[in-house]
Amino acid sequence: MLFFLQDPSLFSYSLHTLFLIAPPTFISLTFLQAPYGKHHRPGWGPNLSPPLAWFLMESPTLWFTLYLFPHGSNSSNPKSIILITPFLVHYFNRTIIYPLRLFFTKTTKNPSGFPFSIAVIAFLFNLLNSFVQARWVSHYKDFDDGWCFWVVFFCGVFVFFVGMMINVLSDKELLRLKSEGKGYLIPKGGLFEVVSCPNYFGEIVEWFGWALMTWSWAGLGFFLYTFANLGPRARANHQWYLEKFGEDYPKKRKAVIPYLLRWFGSKSVLNAVYADAEVIIWFYSLTLYVAEKEDLSMALALASTWTMFIAFGSLVCIGPISYTVGMAYQNAFSSVKVLQGLWRNDLVSLKGACPNCGEEVFAFVRIDRNIDSPHKQIVMCVCECLLEFRTNMERSVSRFGRQWVYGRIHLVSPRGRSQRQRQL
Repeated sequence: MLFFLQDPSLFSYSLHTLFLIAPPTFISLTFLQAPYGKHHRPGWGPNLSPPLAWFLMESPTLWFTLYLFPHGSNSSNPKSIILITPFLVHYFNRTIIYPLRLFFTKTTKNPSGFPFSIAVIAFLFNLLNSFVQARWVSHYKDFDDGWCFWVVFFCGVFVFFVGMMINVLSDKELLRLKSEGKGYLIPKGGLFEVVSCPNYFGEIVEWFGWALMTWSWAGLGFFLYTFANLGPRARANHQWYLEKFGEDYPKKRKAVIPYLLRWFGSKSVLNAVYADAEVIIWFYSLTLYVAEKEDLSMALALASTWTMFIAFGSLVCIGPISYTVGMAYQNAFSSVKVLQGLWRNDLVSLKGACPNCGEEVFAFVRIDRNIDSPHKQIVMCVCECLLEFRTNMERSVSRFGRQWVYGRIHLVSPRGRSQRQRQL
């Protein structure tokens, strides 16, 4: 595997990025929809065939994941292989099966095309997300948690495949309507009776199950981004159906989450949201309603809600940023101390090879101590093995009084015992 992909800091930055891009994605898609499908419009560059676009932009989730996985320290662990399987199953459907079904769906209407620019953006996101998910499962996750792993895994995998079933069946129904060649029709049956976009609801449920089964920040970040991406689009699709079909469109359908209206606010607020096209899960819709009705009490309530939302969002963003800056400062301070030691000849740099993976490792040993006492330095290799430099120093018989440092690298077991050795 490429050496920079093994850098733990790259994984950390990628994970933070996954969280940081969710809020701007949510906000931008609330006001501007990606121009494909129902919302296709010119001005976004050349178009690709939709089956080809879906295949290309989703493909990193397969080939990049399969490239990364064998290089992880958990790659031979059966739990790791079992855990990554649902991820690959979903994206095999999304990358191979769905584009083929789209390609073979007969329709009399020419497809609108898929903007190449949007496909590129989706391709880059899938590279990022595949890296985060694959590296977490194959390398960073701790599988030594006994039965707890199986409890969260079976709960998560049940939720995951329920969501996948909803997603696949909903896509199948939409493709069936498309094959009739009558343009856009009102979908009926199944969860289409309660929400406008059960395919999006199913995918959100899927990645909630993934977050549960992985029990990780990586899984949670993907779930939050999925909601930030699909939630606003479901709202836009719901509004599009209402505007296109008018009174013929079922008024009881929600945008993406079934029956959410019953859990949201007072009766007066519910009636107001019903009057505003039932877009009930977004504070943006409520804000528009308040601005139109000039309801002071509701305005104050929404102002408080927005304040809490912005404060929470700021904390979510500031936390990872502060941590990253703090770690960078700590690393820079440590580097300065090392350079000062080298300048004063208080430190000596040692190089050796990891007994486990053969990678080169380095350590800095202080030489201002008693020459007769042993010197030890603990370091960690990229393969996450704990190594110990055990060195001795001897003074040269020459008149310049030089000191010679030599020793061995020991692979330290979890119990602290030396297992293998290699000469420096």
